[in-house]
Amino acid sequence: MALLRYTALRVALFLGTAIALYLVGVKDLFLCALIGILVSGLVSLVILRNVRSQIGASKDHKPKGPWKSPLGRISDRIDESASAEDEADDAARAQREQS
Repeated sequence: MALLRYTALRVALFLGTAIALYLVGVKDLFLCALIGILVSGLVSLVILRNVRSQIGASKDHKPKGPWKSPLGRISDRIDESASAEDEADDAARAQREQS
């Protein structure tokens, strides 16, 4: 839901910027759209910061169990393997330091 809200706000921000540029006197529609994309992108970095953080927070809640996607399960296996490898490296390093 947050992603849909963010997209709608970005489109509204672009349209508002493009219309404002047209009213100010930029009559070339391509130039108006190009400047509108650039300006609305920069403005959205500041104005839509909270909405972007909500999107990031919603992605932290990963589904578990049979509802997880195959890529999510593969990613979990890779993470488990990497953490096991890290633990083995830490144990070997501790053993060398004791010697």
